[in-house]
Amino acid sequence: DREKAALLTLYFQGNSPQVIAEKTGLKTEEIENFISGLEAEGFFSEREAGAGEFTGVYLELTGRCNLSCVYCYNYPPGKEDFPENRLPSLILEARTAGARDLILSGGEPLLYPGLSALLKFATPLLPVSLVTNATLITPEWAHFFSELPNFRLEVSLEGFSPEINDPLRGEGSFQKIQRGLD
Repeated sequence: DREKAALLTLYFQGNSPQVIAEKTGLKTEEIENFISGLEAEGFFSEREAGAGEFTGVYLELTGRCNLSCVYCYNYPPGKEDFPENRLPSLILEARTAGARDLILSGGEPLLYPGLSALLKFATPLLPVSLVTNATLITPEWAHFFSELPNFRLEVSLEGFSPEINDPLRGEGSFQKIQRGLD
């Protein structure tokens, strides 16, 4: 649920249980018990295959989104966009360090103001995947994407019908996703 997703987001951002308690109004003990339970189940353990190996960069460009998915980890809203001026050096540094790919997501990355400039810069250097809900893909975006080297579009979808998708992502979202993919 959203409360647990928000709690995990705050935890992964490096906040202590005490700070999370202050931000959420929950009790520190409840947060510590929740985190301990996840640790006991192996939620935070590294995968055996390739553990510790640097393979790429996953960048969350924005917390803004045009949908309201019930499970979204970007809740509550209010995160700032990743600073555009930091992206070129970050991408070059990642490539130098051995990154083999770059994954861009959000929120909805098509709402990120500098997305087209970022993709023009990054795709000649690294394979880039853009994780999108596809509802904002226009013919202009589709043409732009088709001209990029080393580019892959990853579309998130909850099922193959509005009856499955829409309760999780919002009424009418399945049709908007289909329109974006057409």
